[in-house]
Amino acid sequence: METGAKDYPATAPYDPDQAYPELKQLPFPVGIDPANKVYGGVREALRLLGLDRERFGTPEWNPLGELVRPGQKAVVKPNFVLHCHRGGEAAHCLTVHASVLRPILDYLQIDLKGEGEVLVADAPVTDADWDELVKVTGVGEMLDLLNRSYPLPVGLRDLRKMAVAGYEQSNIFLSRRELAYGKKRSVVVNLGRHSAFFGLPRKLEKLYYGADFDRRVPQAHHRGQIQEYSVAADILEADAVICVAKLKTHKSAGVTLSVKNIVGINTDKNFLPHYRIGEPRDGGDEYPDTPGSLLRWKGKLARAFLDLALGRFGRLCSRPLDRVLRGYRRKVLGGNCTASDRDTADLVYERLLGRKIRCGHWWGNDTLWRIGTDLNRVLLYAGQNGAIQETPQRTYLSLVDGIVGGEGKGPMVPRPRREGILLAGFSPVSTDRAAVVLMGFDESRIPVVFRVAQHLGLPLGPSQPPALRSGFGRAIPRIRPFEPAPNWKGHIELRGQGSGFRVQDDKLE
Repeated sequence: METGAKDYPATAPYDPDQAYPELKQLPFPVGIDPANKVYGGVREALRLLGLDRERFGTPEWNPLGELVRPGQKAVVKPNFVLHCHRGGEAAHCLTVHASVLRPILDYLQIDLKGEGEVLVADAPVTDADWDELVKVTGVGEMLDLLNRSYPLPVGLRDLRKMAVAGYEQSNIFLSRRELAYGKKRSVVVNLGRHSAFFGLPRKLEKLYYGADFDRRVPQAHHRGQIQEYSVAADILEADAVICVAKLKTHKSAGVTLSVKNIVGINTDKNFLPHYRIGEPRDGGDEYPDTPGSLLRWKGKLARAFLDLALGRFGRLCSRPLDRVLRGYRRKVLGGNCTASDRDTADLVYERLLGRKIRCGHWWGNDTLWRIGTDLNRVLLYAGQNGAIQETPQRTYLSLVDGIVGGEGKGPMVPRPRREGILLAGFSPVSTDRAAVVLMGFDESRIPVVFRVAQHLGLPLGPSQPPALRSGFGRAIPRIRPFEPAPNWKGHIELRGQGSGFRVQDDKLE
């Protein structure tokens, strides 16, 4: 749905644009910010979902009462991936803005009536600066102000086990710092036969690459019936999770929406296989099959070197190799060597190995959709102790922030798209299927949407295409298609065959 807002409000705590009748239930006077169209957009999205339909427009409206009850715990999981845009743009096209969270938090306060717990939590990438992140998203200042009045102060939590430094310059971790929360409050969850990795040939397990150079870690947690993730205890303790994703492209997954956003409930990134090393003919999905034996063996030698130098002897080799790569960057880029959107590893792969694709950054990545499937199943079906159940253990709501989306080199270097769009749904799959249609993409060519929807086992949403309704009496928005990530371009765009949805009145189905 279109909100009419092409940007986020500037002033915390991002008060609503008018005195909505239900806000009288809050035990404090709510300010008014006529410029804030985002608040009304989120409110309208909740109305369109049919939440507490009979009482909408009255002072008793309680839209989140169907998700969580007084005395229970609600976790809001935003996309807080990184504290800065690596190409120099404002970070708002990367991360969810606090103004999108504000109405959700207000309605949770109304619903819980002073009893229970509300938490905003995420595990951003390991080199994210958390303090700077909560500043640039506005969530830190917003909660500082709101928690002076909220009956239930809202917690704000970094779920990571570890933060690293040095990654942005050379893709090498120069230092590591353990974080107290992730170390003490993580639960290892084994999906076993419910995992999308279960049943793959055993030879592929030796090819998994995670978030660090030591490949032994992801391999140890993904073998046979052991399919493990390190999940934040706060997520497993929650009675309701509200996923607030970003309308954005992604270099390894095609898009990063509701399914991909839940990767942030995992506290240790190296539990997550990101790709399988090598090329498809050898069982990998790191890059396409390489023509010619010379380039193929160059790639194998480069991988062997990285596994040995950084995977086994990283403490000794990381700083010398970082200096070498910095020197190579200066030599290749000259005066532009500080341009952060040109990755050093990309330069090395392209100039020395003859490849423009690396690390699973292409449409042939067969791994990321599997961790998306698995972690959404953990989110919905894992009990507090991590045991997988046959029925959902918590309620779920998805909201996708497309007020300012991102296209092109997502998720870290996208170009902003000011579309003023919000989407909401009750399942990650349905919400994402609707989102990719609006973005102009063919869902059947995006595994993190299509393969997740089709994978047999614990369901993550209905198999049929969702209905999409537009708010404020407007027609379904028809926007210019998003530009795909570089190695997805020419592969995922809709090509005149339609989306599989049909329009009827204001419903696209």
